[in-house]
Amino acid sequence: MSTEQTEPDILSREQNIEKALGNLCDRASCHQLARLLNQTSYTGRISYHEVKQLLGEDLEEALLSAVHLRLLIPVRSINSSLNWVDAMLVLEPGEIYKMPNIARQLVRHAAISGEWDPEHAVYTLFEEMGEPSWNLMPVLVQSLCETATDQLVNGFEIGKVCTEIGLGDKVGALILELKGAGIISPKLDSFAEVQRAGAPIYEINRSVLLGLS
Repeated sequence: MSTEQTEPDILSREQNIEKALGNLCDRASCHQLARLLNQTSYTGRISYHEVKQLLGEDLEEALLSAVHLRLLIPVRSINSSLNWVDAMLVLEPGEIYKMPNIARQLVRHAAISGEWDPEHAVYTLFEEMGEPSWNLMPVLVQSLCETATDQLVNGFEIGKVCTEIGLGDKVGALILELKGAGIISPKLDSFAEVQRAGAPIYEINRSVLLGLS
């Protein structure tokens, strides 16, 4: 008798994602958000036209929720910046929205398991990225989430956590990997905050942070 796990159909995937979202979003918008996330997870990006085809006119709340949770990031930004804080959410034809790598892992796993599991997403993603210490990455991310204040951590705090888990010799490389994974993004809109911290400030992806809290 075969024990192979079959890939869920689209409806089952959407239902699993909706279940996994749990308390991450308003229950009234979870269904549309689940449909949006499932569709985007296949390619990692989606256009306004595709969103409208999928959700009809009832698309605004789903897109707002996705961007708020950092599950989607608008491609349009101030000065062509890749930082989340500079992204400009515009709801009109021609706009493109991309899914961070960590969000794609979260959604893909949720579509099969019905669970929102940042720990699984983190180690799977870093293993795929070829990070030698991939097995320590969930510990690193969990510690950063616990250290964060108002969803923010600074470079000194990241360095301290890296040192505590034996990765103090590769802080710079890990910050680059965390950025590439879509787990953190520089927050450059407040020079006063950076001056107070005395180090760069980073925003932690809300969909990861809330899933680990």
